[in-house]
Amino acid sequence: MSANITSSRRSHGLRFDVGVAFLISIGLLAFISGGLAVWAVFAAAAHEAAHLLAIYACGFRLRRVSLHAGGVRMELNAEPPKTKAALILAAGCFGNLLAAGAVKAFGGASLRAYIFFGANLILCALNALPHSALDGGKLLRLALGERPNAERISFACDVAVTFLLTAAGAYIFFAFGKNPTALLLGLCLVSKLLTFRKNTY
Repeated sequence: MSANITSSRRSHGLRFDVGVAFLISIGLLAFISGGLAVWAVFAAAAHEAAHLLAIYACGFRLRRVSLHAGGVRMELNAEPPKTKAALILAAGCFGNLLAAGAVKAFGGASLRAYIFFGANLILCALNALPHSALDGGKLLRLALGERPNAERISFACDVAVTFLLTAAGAYIFFAFGKNPTALLLGLCLVSKLLTFRKNTY
């Protein structure tokens, strides 16, 4: 789950929006993963909490938080400069690595500890992928800046990541009969590829 970080000049209080697609995606995750969904949600909470801490550490405040099928959208009270935007985006993956390290050091050898450890590493790796719907893709766009070929490079990465994740998810699901989580994530990125081409901060 990645965070879209946008700026907002409105002076109203913090607003929360929960989309129907978000509730459906949580329900599907719980249905196909059973008890594993709980640990995936905890890992996602660690990821988003790290984004939130970075936002406030960089001197910004939240105006609006929207929960949707692809993750969390956070609107800030001002436009962050590139360096701080990069820190805020990278904080999510760092939060997952920190949570994984903590559970490895203090969680013992229980099955729950291993599941939470793995969920954090998977979520970190997923969000690091260079797709414009994920933190890694937004960091890539920041690095590319205003280069003439920036849009082409970003789009090529979007297509490559979408194809590879969808193909890998389909192969795992149909060849081994495992749960379709990776396939559903790939299909979600397909929809993002068709509808989410704007990089926002």
